[in-house]
Amino acid sequence: MRKNILGIMICLISGGILAGCGANVPAGLSVTDPAAMAEDAVVIEEEQEPEQEKKNAKKDLAADENDADNNMENGPVEGGDELDLKDILIGETGAADDEIAVFAEDDFDNDGAKEAFSLVGEVMEEYDDRKVIEGTVWFVNEDGCRKLHEPQGMGMFDEVLYMTFGDTTYVMFDEMYATALVTYVWTVSDGEAAEAPFSALGEVITDTSDGEDQFRIMDSSYDGMFNPETSSYMGHTWKHYYFFYNDQDDKVYEYGGTEINRENVVFLCGRDLVGELIPERDQITGIFCRGNGLIVINYEHIADGCAMNYHYIYDFTKGYFVDDMGLETGEEPLDGICKEALCPEIANYPSVPGPDDQF
Repeated sequence: MRKNILGIMICLISGGILAGCGANVPAGLSVTDPAAMAEDAVVIEEEQEPEQEKKNAKKDLAADENDADNNMENGPVEGGDELDLKDILIGETGAADDEIAVFAEDDFDNDGAKEAFSLVGEVMEEYDDRKVIEGTVWFVNEDGCRKLHEPQGMGMFDEVLYMTFGDTTYVMFDEMYATALVTYVWTVSDGEAAEAPFSALGEVITDTSDGEDQFRIMDSSYDGMFNPETSSYMGHTWKHYYFFYNDQDDKVYEYGGTEINRENVVFLCGRDLVGELIPERDQITGIFCRGNGLIVINYEHIADGCAMNYHYIYDFTKGYFVDDMGLETGEEPLDGICKEALCPEIANYPSVPGPDDQF
């Protein structure tokens, strides 16, 4: 039955922005065009008098005789035809050379001038063959340094990570917490660093089986149960959220979840998952479908006066359940509440067909 439904859905909806890009869209789901989601000093050097030129030459000679530290205090040091970005970093931050744990230099925005990202601080410990640094992330260009991030957790890993989609390079640093990682993400445009919308939401995971130009973010939450007496959530859960690059507008989007009902589920899956899985005494708290074919069913079970939160994830394109890591699993409930979108600012929501749609 599912195969017949998917055949009907291919005829139902055509086009969609994802059809021509790296992301895979299950037959039958269309998505909003991301383009519709967004709204469409000259320095004059004065000529110097000969006498003034002589005075300036004497000053330059005196400056050359100063030691390297004094040179740094006086500002950026030129190396050849280009400014030395590491010298700029040292000069403005006062960092010792052995405190520079990471220095990643490149022309990140392809404008002909180099920029650098640096992690400056002290080694706290080693973890999984990487060092944890108590320090600060800096951005450096020819104009100087700018502090990007001061860690609030247990420190930053001494490794810079990259994702490149189209003409955009995403520069990433992982911050370590007791039970999770948080990835901070920046891009460079017109020589300046800007934090990505999906930065600091969880751990960015690029090594997945989702396909080219896709990645995930693992969210760490305390949402396993709700205690009404204390008005607090408890129970640590980890859940994956799915992102993709659209080459039509050179942007990254999240597979957002469109709210659907029980009839939509039956139509898409060829079976009544709600009736099969959720006991009548339990309360459905949300059902939605993502553009990558994942159907999520959230529900709560009351026990000892507390609301225990659970969910199921079903991949209707493959015909099986998956866990919060995207791996095939059995018909066992998963802990916590799955959100429609981790980053609503860039979420892309599919149009989902139902039994009432006309062919």
